[in-house]
Amino acid sequence: MDVQKHRESFDKIYKDLPTGNSDIVFPLRDIDAFDLGPSKNRAKDYYCYMYRRFSCHILNEIKLEEGLDVLVLGCGQGTDEKNIKSLCPSANIRSTDISAEMIKRAIDGASPSTFALASAENMPFPDNSFDRIVSREVIEHVDKPQQMLNEVSRMLRDNGVAVITTENEESLSRKHAGGEFIKRIIRLFFRKNASFDVVAFKDEAPTLREMKALAEKTDLDLCDYFWDGALYQSLPSLYRWLKGNNLASLAYKLSALENSRFFAPLFCDQAKYVFRKKKPINVDVMNSPPDFVCPVCQGELELLVDELNCPSHGSFPVASVPDFVFVGGEKKDVQTVTPLRDVSDLSKSVEMSFWCKLGRYVERRILHAYSFFLVLCGCLIILFLPKNPDTGSKRIDGESNLVEFIKFAKS
Repeated sequence: MDVQKHRESFDKIYKDLPTGNSDIVFPLRDIDAFDLGPSKNRAKDYYCYMYRRFSCHILNEIKLEEGLDVLVLGCGQGTDEKNIKSLCPSANIRSTDISAEMIKRAIDGASPSTFALASAENMPFPDNSFDRIVSREVIEHVDKPQQMLNEVSRMLRDNGVAVITTENEESLSRKHAGGEFIKRIIRLFFRKNASFDVVAFKDEAPTLREMKALAEKTDLDLCDYFWDGALYQSLPSLYRWLKGNNLASLAYKLSALENSRFFAPLFCDQAKYVFRKKKPINVDVMNSPPDFVCPVCQGELELLVDELNCPSHGSFPVASVPDFVFVGGEKKDVQTVTPLRDVSDLSKSVEMSFWCKLGRYVERRILHAYSFFLVLCGCLIILFLPKNPDTGSKRIDGESNLVEFIKFAKS
């Protein structure tokens, strides 16, 4: 599948998402509108809380300062930009995404940034052009993670900080290592053809060991990493069982699992990696302004009527935003993704046998029970772990300017 199919698959997913203002989740200044009390939609409260928690961890790690040049690589609906601007109004923000649908939503939502369509493996910015880079849930979808990290290293200025988040593939979650092990066992008995399990885009996050290996081939120093999102994938499947209990409140209590270096990688479904650009010895490096350049040669672009032109690599169309995904209207070799089946009409192409359907039903039931078992184990383990500090997370310093925005648990 080429990059066009890859982009179209994300556009189809995002078009199905509800439109409208997402400020119930972001930005952080709207924290007072968020309540951990009982709600008719416990699942919505849960996701609002978890995404807010993830955001606070990311913003704490990138060490924002006024006047910095910041890149959001994989901007989604542009909510991270709102958070950054609310904390540092003078920050100069650039944003990219491979999905035109998501950038449209970000622009419609008045996200305070300059946007462009671009592949994470070929970015349209010059060397040494950003002080901070944030990439949230992107690296698991790119075909060549090494090339993406090379681009992050190239664009980051000396001593600059990049925070890259992804899923924790090694957790015990139903979606990751633990659940995959159960699925393989069930399929031995019920179905040998799992064709309806394919997805239209790559979704394979690098492990900690793999991320370290990727960083060693760049000028980036992996200076810190941690896990959060305790039982993030397991809790939503139980909201019907919890009755009056609130998922967000339970998630806050279970977040104490993040405080253990032993239990965090087992029970937390998200991984966050903090990189710092190594400063060359006895070499003065000139910083570049974060202006658009050719993503292939980093050469200057000539602005024409409705396109940006590179003398060596052709033109890039400019509609509402510049589109740097293709060069001269053709696909580049570096932007192909691992071939996957086209699942646009999968429901018609797959005829499941009775045993296959039964296996799928049994798998879902067992995974629900497994999720409940993981939550029960987590509840027992946190009885013996250090509780969260007053800031709601051990990652947040009491003197951080984020404290006023974080109210993880209301009294």
